[in-house]
Amino acid sequence: FPSHDILLYIRRGSKHDTVFANLDKLIEMKELHPEKQYTVSICYTHSIYNAYDTGEFIKFLDENGYLDKLDDVIINYAYSDINSVAMLPDYAKLELKQKRHSDMNTPWMQKFFSKFQGTENAFKQIDALIDTQIDQNTIHHFKQYQRLTYDKFSSSFPWWSGIS
Repeated sequence: FPSHDILLYIRRGSKHDTVFANLDKLIEMKELHPEKQYTVSICYTHSIYNAYDTGEFIKFLDENGYLDKLDDVIINYAYSDINSVAMLPDYAKLELKQKRHSDMNTPWMQKFFSKFQGTENAFKQIDALIDTQIDQNTIHHFKQYQRLTYDKFSSSFPWWSGIS
């Protein structure tokens, strides 16, 4: 799962291991003090950066026990043109939708949908965002900016950086 590079790229200074170590501490605190009725939730913001890896992220959460321990997962969407999956060219939108539909049938996604109310509907609503039309020059400018500004663009986002 490429989240290490993705997280550092999207949230400069963030470290995957630190984020999940902190999440582990919150879950431990909740489990050690049930009388306090703590809840532990995460918010997953779907954007151009992580769109292709949503299924892998949910699989990571499942394989590491987080789906069983979290109280809620909220799905948020990035709407601005430079963060939206709508900036993808049509062929990449089709590829992304096919992958997402395939991901929906995996055991970890089914577990995710059944445990966290509203996530399946939120996941499906992303398809409408994918089909939104944005000026195709936006993608060219975005990619040029990313390549000039950050040296890890291609390694962090192999699928996204391969789109022309």
